Amino acid sequence: MKELLGIIRAGGGLDFSGYRTTTVKRRIARRMALRDREDISAYIADVADDHEEAGRLVSDLLIGVTSFFRDPEVFATLRSTVLPDLISRKSGKDALRIWVAGCSTGQEVYSLAMDVLDVCAELGHRPVIQIFATDINEAAIAKARIGLYPAGIAADLSADRLARYFAPQDGGFRVDKAVRDLCVFARHNLSVDTPFTRIDLISCRNVMIYFGAAMQERVMATFHHALAPAGVLLLGSSEGIGDSSQLFKPVDAKKRVFCKLASSQRQISLATLITTSSPASANGTQTTAQRSAVATSAEVRKEADRIVLERYSSAAVVVDGGMSIIQFRGNIAPYLAPAQGRASLELLRVVHPSLMHTLEKVIAQVREQTTAVRLRSMWFPSEGDGSREVFIEAVPIRVPGVEDCFLIIFEDTASPRQVPRSVAPPVDADAEQAARTSQEMPWLRQELVATKLYLASVIEQHDIASERIQLASDDHLSANEELRITNEELQTAKEEQESANEELATLLDELRRRNHELSELNDDLTNLLERITIPVIILGLDLRIRRLTATARTLLPGAADVGRAIGDLSRAFHPFDLERAAREVVESGTPGEHEVCDHTGVWRAVRIFPYETQAAGDRRTDGAVVTILDIDRLKRSEIILNEAADFTRSIIETIGKPIVVLDHELRVVIANRSFHDTFHIRPETAARQLFAELCDGEWRIPELLDQLRSVISHGVPFDGFAVGRTFPTIGYRMLTINGRCLDHHSYGKPMAIVAMSDLTDNLRIEIESRRFKFISERSSDCHLLLDYAGRYVYANRSACNLFGSSYEELIALPEQDVVAQWPGGSLAKMREAARQAPVPQFEAILSTQDGRRLPMEGSATALDLGDNHYVLLSMRDVSDRKRVEAALAVTSDNLRRSNDDLDRFAAVASHDLQEPLRMITAYLALLERRYGPQLDEKAKGYITVASDGAARLTGMVKAILEYARVEVSVEKEPIDTAEALGNAMANLNQQIADSGAQLSHGPLPTVLAGRQHLDMVFQNLIANAIKYHAPERAPVITVAAEESADCWTFSVTDNGLGIAADDFGRVFELFQRLEPTMSQGSGIGLATSKKIIDHLGGRIWLTSVPGQGSVFLFTVPKATES
Repeated sequence: MKELLGIIRAGGGLDFSGYRTTTVKRRIARRMALRDREDISAYIADVADDHEEAGRLVSDLLIGVTSFFRDPEVFATLRSTVLPDLISRKSGKDALRIWVAGCSTGQEVYSLAMDVLDVCAELGHRPVIQIFATDINEAAIAKARIGLYPAGIAADLSADRLARYFAPQDGGFRVDKAVRDLCVFARHNLSVDTPFTRIDLISCRNVMIYFGAAMQERVMATFHHALAPAGVLLLGSSEGIGDSSQLFKPVDAKKRVFCKLASSQRQISLATLITTSSPASANGTQTTAQRSAVATSAEVRKEADRIVLERYSSAAVVVDGGMSIIQFRGNIAPYLAPAQGRASLELLRVVHPSLMHTLEKVIAQVREQTTAVRLRSMWFPSEGDGSREVFIEAVPIRVPGVEDCFLIIFEDTASPRQVPRSVAPPVDADAEQAARTSQEMPWLRQELVATKLYLASVIEQHDIASERIQLASDDHLSANEELRITNEELQTAKEEQESANEELATLLDELRRRNHELSELNDDLTNLLERITIPVIILGLDLRIRRLTATARTLLPGAADVGRAIGDLSRAFHPFDLERAAREVVESGTPGEHEVCDHTGVWRAVRIFPYETQAAGDRRTDGAVVTILDIDRLKRSEIILNEAADFTRSIIETIGKPIVVLDHELRVVIANRSFHDTFHIRPETAARQLFAELCDGEWRIPELLDQLRSVISHGVPFDGFAVGRTFPTIGYRMLTINGRCLDHHSYGKPMAIVAMSDLTDNLRIEIESRRFKFISERSSDCHLLLDYAGRYVYANRSACNLFGSSYEELIALPEQDVVAQWPGGSLAKMREAARQAPVPQFEAILSTQDGRRLPMEGSATALDLGDNHYVLLSMRDVSDRKRVEAALAVTSDNLRRSNDDLDRFAAVASHDLQEPLRMITAYLALLERRYGPQLDEKAKGYITVASDGAARLTGMVKAILEYARVEVSVEKEPIDTAEALGNAMANLNQQIADSGAQLSHGPLPTVLAGRQHLDMVFQNLIANAIKYHAPERAPVITVAAEESADCWTFSVTDNGLGIAADDFGRVFELFQRLEPTMSQGSGIGLATSKKIIDHLGGRIWLTSVPGQGSVFLFTVPKATES
C-alpha cells in the first residue's frame, strides 16, 4: 500500500499517508474489484501505467459526500447561538471570517452563507462577510464555484429559501450571484498548505474521520492557529477533538461545536506546522547526504550555543497563562516529580511537591504585579537528603500578537557555581553545623510566617469550599428528587417497553414467517433464472447487475456477473447503448423495445421493463429488467419481405395507371400514388380500408366485387370490366378494370391486384368534339381551327361560305396560302398571342378568293387536345357594323354642333331676356317710389303683381340658364360629399334661417363626380324640402348615405307636405310644379338634379307619404380601378 500511495504522491502531489489505513485499503479494494484484480502488485502496475486509473483511485480516496443543510439540528444550533454571537461582536467594518475546510461541491458553504444572511437580517446588523471554502479536489471546487445544482435539491430546501437564494437554470437551480460573491473557493491541502488566519468560524465536518491520529492532531493544531481568540470550531457528528482538549473546549458537545481556548498547553508555530506536514518530511525521502549538505556554519554555531546554555544556564520552563509548559530550558529534571496516571504538561502537576507552595505564591504575585517576582524556598531533592535552598523567579514574557507567557527559573544555592567538596578546605564538623544552623534560623522564621499565612489562606479556601459543598448538598437533594421522578418515569417506560417487547415478539414471528416466504420466493426466483432459456438481466438503480440468468452469462462478452455495470457490457450490442436505454426506462418508467444486432451478427430483441417495487401503497421504479430474445430468423425473413415489398412497391409506383392490391377480405393492402391522386384519397385513409367503402361507397358494385372474390378464391383473371360512376371528389369517371391473382407463399393468403384505366378524358374529348361541331355548324359566326403549323384543320359552314370555298378546299390549303389570306401578318400575331393567353377580341382584314377585303372581329383561344396543340378562331364579318358606325359618327358630330349652338342660344337668350326684365323691374320700383303716395291701393296691388311676375320670370330664366350650363362632359374627380353638403347649406343659409329648418347628416363618403355637381343636387333637394314644408311645423331634414356592393345610395328625408304616388314620375320633368299656388319656383331644380345624376351613371327617385314627408334618393357608382 505504501508503494501505491508513493506512486500517487509522485504523480499528483497528493499524500494519503496520513489517512486511516482501513479507509485507504477499502478504496483500493473497490478499485481492484472493478478492475478485476486480485493481486495488489498487478493493480500497482495498472496505476503506474494508466494515469486515468490513478485519477479514478484518487477520486475514490477523495470522498465527497455533502448536501444542503446536512444535519438540520447542527444548523439550527448555529442559527440560534453561534452565528448571532459571532455577528454581534462585529462592527460594520469588521469582517466575519468563516472557513469551510473540505467543502466538496459547495452545498455546505452555500448553506452557511444563507444562514449568515438570515441571521444578519434578523439582527438588523450586517458586517463584512468573508467565507473561504477549500477542498483538495479541483473538479469539486470548479462545480462549487458555478453553483449549479440539479432540481432534486428542492427536497433539502424550503420553498422560501429556494425562491430567495436560487434561480432556475438548465433544468436545475443556480445559487444567486449575491450569495456566490460572498464565497471564495480555492484548492487547499490541510496537511501541507498554509492555513487562513483570524478565522471566526471553521467548519470541517466529516473530513477528519478519514485521517489517522497523527494527522488529526496536526490538523487540530492548524485550526487552533487559524482561529481568532474565542473562535468556533464545528466538526462532524462522528468526530471529536481527541487529545486536543487543551486547545478547545466544548460549547455543544452533542452538536460537535467547540471554542478555542485562550490558553493552551503549547503554542505551535506556523513554521512548525508547515515543516512537520510538508511532503518532504513526511515522505522521508531526504537522504543523510542531502541533510548534511544543507547544514551551514551558522547552524553549527547555533547548536554550540544550545549546548552551552543547556549545561551552564539555570533550569527554567516557559508556561502559558494556564500554567501549561511550553518549553523546557536547562536541566529541569531535578525539580520535577510527575505523578502517576495520565501524562500532563501542567506545571503544578509535575513540579516537586516541596516546591509547589512557593511556586503558587510566585505565580499569584507575578500575575498581580505584572513584574518579575523572586522568592526563596526549601527543597528536598530526595529521601535521606537534607534540605536545600532554592530561589524561584517568575518573569512575564510579552510578545505582540501572542498571549502572555511566563519564564519560571529555578536557581539552586548549591549550584555548580560552588566549589566542589573534593577540593574544599577541611573544617570542623560541629562548627560547620552551628554556623549552618545560625544561618538557617532567620530564613526558617521567615518560612514559618509564610507558612502561617499560607495556612490562613488555606483555611479561608476551606471555608469557601465548605459553603460550596453545602450548596452542592442542596443541589444533591434536588437532584435526588429529580432522580426519584425520573425513576417513576423509567418504571412507566419499563412497562411500555414490556408491552413493546410483546409486540416485537409478535412482529418477530411475523418476520420469521415472511423470511420463510422470502426464502421460498428467492429459491423460486433462483431456479427460474437458472432454468429459463431466455437471457434475463435484473439491474439496480445504479444500473449494475443484480441478478441474471445462465443464458445471459453465456451471451454477454467478458465476465458478466452480479455487481458489474451494464455499461461495461454494452459493447456486445455496439453501437446500441444499452446503458442509456436502461437509464431512460428507469427515469421514465415506460418500457422500451429495441431490435439490435449483437457482436456475433445475430439479431436480438432487447426489451427493457421498469423494475417496480411497492412500499406503503406507493409503486416506484427501483431498477430495470432486461430480456434478450433471438429474432435472427424472423428479422432476416422480415428483411427479405421488406426488400420484396420495396421491389413490388417500386414497380407499382412506376406505373402511371391507378393500381390497388386487395387482401382476401378485399381490404386495401397497398395502392400506388396514381390511385391516390386520381381519386383524391389520402394514403392513411385508404390503408386497411374495405375496397367497397372507398369514395363514400361508390365502389360498392356487386358485379365487380364478385369478380374480385373469384380472382382471389379461384385465381380467375378478368379484363376490360367497364365502370361508369360519379365519384364525390372528382365527378363522373369512365373506367376499365383488369384483375389478377397475386399468390405467393411469402404473402400468406392470396391477394388481388387491380389495375384501372381512365377513359373519361378521351370520352369527354369525343363528346365535346361532337357537341362543338354540332353547335359550330349551326352558328352564324365563322369558326376556324388551325394547328401550330398554321394550316386549317377545321372550318364550319359559315366559314366556308365566307371564304367561298368548300370544307375540303380550305383544309387542303397550304400554309403560305393561308398566310396570304390574312394581310399584314395578322394571323401569325393572333396565333402567337393566343399561345400566351386567350385573346378576347381582335380585329383583322380577311382577303377572300373573289378579291373582297372584309373587316373581321372575333377571339382567339389556344387548345390542347392531347394529340396536338391548336388555335381556335371565332369571328364574324363586321362590314355592316362598320358602315353603321361611320354613319353614327357623322350624326354624333352633327348633334355635338347642335348642342353647342343651343348652349350659345341659351346664353344669348337668357341675357337678352334678363335685360328687359331688369328694366321692367327697375321702372316698376321707380314708379312705386315716386308715385306711390298718389296711387290708390288697387294700383299698388297691380304694381306688386307686376313686380312678382317679373321676379318669377327672372328666376325662371336663371334656372333655364343653370340647366343649360350643366356640363355633362366635365372630368370626374374625388369629391367629399360632406364638403359638398356644407357648400349647399352655405348657399341656402338665409332660407334655412328664415324657415327655422333643422338639418342633420350621418357619415358621408368620398365619390367620383364633377366639381359642384353634388353641390347643385344637395342644394336643389334641400331647397325643395324647405319650400314645401308643412305650415304647422318647422322643416326637419336628414341627409344619409348607405354603401352597397357597387354604389353609394344617398337619401334626403323631410317632414313636409309629401307627394302623391301618381306624381312621382312628373316631379323630375322640366317646368313641372305640383302645387304652383303654394310656393314660388321654376320647376327646373329637380330636372337639373336628375340630369346630373344621370350623367354620373346613377339614378334618382323618391318615396313619399302625403302629409308626413318625402324621401329623395339617388345613387352614385363607386370608383373602379380603371
